Amino acid sequence: MDLSDDDDSDKELKELLEKMRQSEREKNPNPSPPPPPLPKELESEIKIATNLLKIIYKTAENESIVFSPSAISSALTSISKNVDEIAGKEIEMLIGKDINYDEKYFKDLLYSNNLFYSSDLTLLESQNCKGSTESDNCWKPIDYSDKIKAAEKINDIVSAETKILKLIKPSDFANKDNFPLFLGNAASFKAKFQEPFDGQKSATFFSNPPRTIDMIYTEAGVCWRYSSGKTWKCLGIPYKSPERWLYIILPNATDGLANLIQEFDYSMIKKCLYE
Repeated sequence: MDLSDDDDSDKELKELLEKMRQSEREKNPNPSPPPPPLPKELESEIKIATNLLKIIYKTAENESIVFSPSAISSALTSISKNVDEIAGKEIEMLIGKDINYDEKYFKDLLYSNNLFYSSDLTLLESQNCKGSTESDNCWKPIDYSDKIKAAEKINDIVSAETKILKLIKPSDFANKDNFPLFLGNAASFKAKFQEPFDGQKSATFFSNPPRTIDMIYTEAGVCWRYSSGKTWKCLGIPYKSPERWLYIILPNATDGLANLIQEFDYSMIKKCLYE
């Protein structure tokens, strides 16, 4: 993600932006313009993301978690079209019913969406990717008996489609002798923020263990969105494209992340976007 200032910005424009910033600091440190209508596709992604985060957190509460709900929902939607009733209900429990998913909605992302199945299995005719190439988003056979080669092949395919070089490690397959399917999904996005940041400074983050890292900062954001609830606060930062925003949700309590994750649902995220 490129967070650098736009070198083509002239002096006059920078002075104007600074005046706008100063005006906003005096009037309202957190101006919040009305957001656009929430697309049905995004509504579905929010519901999937909040469900998945709660499930993942239970098994990896001491690890950093990064996942793309759009990539996962795309893969599971593809699977759900040709599975038995039991598997269909399990997928429905995870991503919900009547999910509005449209791949065109995510066309601007560098996207990899592959399902790597064990080469010991035979696919149904409906799942075969006829005429596909190694770079197609498709079902691909993998020999999981050699975990090192399996990880290398998956990483090679994903890195050819995105900027992500090492999606998985051989150790991710550890203690899994019977490994029928791996969802090798990744999405990457690169853009500049609408307003340049003022610079970098060191700050301590309350991770486990706490870390001091360099972070970008600004004294106030023009046209940023800010909302808050009883236990949380949310900041929205726009990219140069007005349809793209970065939203950061944090607990009010220093050690409140675990409890906040349990509160995540569609209504809460909607408040973050619209209030």
